[in-house]
Amino acid sequence: MQVIINSKDQNSRLDIIQDVATKLITSQFFVWTCLVLLISHKNWKRPIIILMVFHWIFRSIGDMLEACLTLFEQKDPRWPFSNEAWLYSYGVASIFWFSSEIIGDWYLFIRTKALVKKHKIKWVFITCLLYNIVKIFQMYVFLSYVPFSKGYNNDDPNHGDQYVLDMATHKYYKWIDVGLQQIFSVAYDITVIIALKNNVFNKLNSKNFNDQNGKTFLQKFKLISEYRIYLSIIVTLIGAPFIFGFCYEVIYLRNKAYSFGEHEKLKYLGDNVNDMVIDPIRVRILNFNYIFMYIDQIMLRFYVEKNIESKKNSSRNTSKGSFSYHMIQYDYKSNDKIEHPPKSIYDQSNFIDHVNMLNYDKPNVTEHPNMTYYDKPYIIDNNKITYTNNKYYNNNHI
Repeated sequence: MQVIINSKDQNSRLDIIQDVATKLITSQFFVWTCLVLLISHKNWKRPIIILMVFHWIFRSIGDMLEACLTLFEQKDPRWPFSNEAWLYSYGVASIFWFSSEIIGDWYLFIRTKALVKKHKIKWVFITCLLYNIVKIFQMYVFLSYVPFSKGYNNDDPNHGDQYVLDMATHKYYKWIDVGLQQIFSVAYDITVIIALKNNVFNKLNSKNFNDQNGKTFLQKFKLISEYRIYLSIIVTLIGAPFIFGFCYEVIYLRNKAYSFGEHEKLKYLGDNVNDMVIDPIRVRILNFNYIFMYIDQIMLRFYVEKNIESKKNSSRNTSKGSFSYHMIQYDYKSNDKIEHPPKSIYDQSNFIDHVNMLNYDKPNVTEHPNMTYYDKPYIIDNNKITYTNNKYYNNNHI
């Protein structure tokens, strides 16, 4: 019987190791990264492509470390089973998870910088920087959490109580930080919207770029990546009330619990401090933005290639006086178009072409993501924890 048990344990460990080893290719960003590399194979060393690759690699490494949790010695039957298991799986993984997010967060800034004068995006830079600093603090929250602060003495009647209180405290600080992240995320998005509205969208409108000239919103969405950026921002703003609402609830519940007796406090925290519903919403919103950066680059690449080809074909059949991209001058140091470009570039279709070419060809353009990590599902109930099957843990709900 012992041989059978040992054999099952060995097979389980092999399954876990296999799961860890395949995280790079099972990542939801793997396919998108491959697509971007495929269509950019002639120029894959561009900084924006390298940043996208690093975003995928860092995210995958974090997922690999998280999957290693059950490979560590289990000193306690309750998740995460030991302090070492938490530190070297979730703790270290948080460094890679949030680093991946930070890489992605600069996408909007770099995309905006490619279109707007440098001195007009100061607040975009400041809010993005503050947003990243708050995420760095979240790394500390994960690394400093000690699940079993009183050790593993299950004979101690207060041992289970302390475990629940420590977990509730960890969730409290985690969601305080998430709330701050959301504040700076919204501020960042608003500064981007203002910069684009004042310097891109108004210019498009001034060229009479409207549906009456044959360009529907869907066509604009396909042709002009700034419309895709707008969609990403709108999705983030839609999710903001849910995140803020739960953050307020966590703060309110924890402060209210102090007025209860010890047993009532534990039961109250166990019944109410549970983020299994809200955390997947937060994760999906962030992942939408990160996947969006890959889609944006793919669509932009296809449009530019198609447009260049059509321009080459048309140049063979038109006179020397016809429009050409060589007529557009661009100062790469100041990010400004010439003061008085040839009149022909002001026609609607050429204006779109010009905007997109600046977007795509600028060598320091990058993507926006926003990963967030997943946390283990658990439900605090007094001093007991109910777990899902260990094999199917994911990091959505801490």
